[in-house]
Amino acid sequence: MKNLKLFTISLALIAFTFNSYAQLAQKFVLFEHFTNACCGPCASHNPIFQNGILANNVGNVHHIAYHTSWPCSPANPDPMYAYNSSHNNARTSYYSVGGVPIIQMEGTYWSGMPAYVTQTMVENILANASVISVIVKEVTVGTDRDVTITVTTVGIPPPSTSWRIRTAVVEKEINYSSPPGSNGEKYFPNVFRTFLPHAGGETFDPVTQGNVTTYTYTYPLDFAVWDTSQIYVIAFVQENGTRDIINSGSSIDPLPTPSGINDVQVSNIPYMSQNYPNPASGITSVKLYNTGSDLQFEIVDLLGRTVYTQDVSGENYVNFNTSDFGQGVYFTRIINEGAILDRKKMVVVH
Repeated sequence: MKNLKLFTISLALIAFTFNSYAQLAQKFVLFEHFTNACCGPCASHNPIFQNGILANNVGNVHHIAYHTSWPCSPANPDPMYAYNSSHNNARTSYYSVGGVPIIQMEGTYWSGMPAYVTQTMVENILANASVISVIVKEVTVGTDRDVTITVTTVGIPPPSTSWRIRTAVVEKEINYSSPPGSNGEKYFPNVFRTFLPHAGGETFDPVTQGNVTTYTYTYPLDFAVWDTSQIYVIAFVQENGTRDIINSGSSIDPLPTPSGINDVQVSNIPYMSQNYPNPASGITSVKLYNTGSDLQFEIVDLLGRTVYTQDVSGENYVNFNTSDFGQGVYFTRIINEGAILDRKKMVVVH
């Protein structure tokens, strides 16, 4: 009876762990970038960051460029700073920024000059899932935009009493015909325009797993200054004490696909079992059915990246080691000539 009780408790623990991790959301990387059109080092660092990190991580990162009051002079200020000096100043003060260019990656996860951000740093964050999802939608109504932000608590959030959600209106690309400052730059991506409803943001209370919180805003489109076709919104949840970013979302994010949510058996014939044990922390096994020729077994992460592959033509089992996998949700699948025949959800815990 004692052994049966322990076994029951173990099953309950596994079920709890699975439910805690299986529904976690895709994690986005947020870069808050402080720059200025008269900053000499900005002209050399910014293009490296733009052509490398931003260009290679479309759909996985969010970027907000705040423009500071210096080194441009008060008589000839950076126009992107002058447009909303109070909100730009508020964010600069929040991080105690004393020089540009500087990037705050995921709040205070990393701080440094833009050219020193590496792809490995980005991938280390993308390898983790998030306990909240942030979905942003916009609708143009006349000369206004209506914004709806849905924040869903899909995991168990760390304890905090100072969560804030901040919502930024951003202009995706600004191209000047001549440099607006003295450093020669003419191209400026993801330029900050304003916060909704204000620079301090609003209180966010994740409450419990499964909680859904909705925020709605309306802002006027500034047709005189903005290219309104380039305007979009980024929202992010931040722990105000540590300044950690929990997750972010934007109105131009690719929509989540159903394939990332549920197990799918495309064929009428099952091709594999659920891996055992699941959740996995080391060696785990999958039983294979109806194996023929030209069959591949793959494991992909939440971002669709293949992390393991093996030819299983004619095999009855596949065993693999998850010790080197990052903790989170993955999908095992059987592939034939590019078609997914079967897929199962797998959770890795350490």
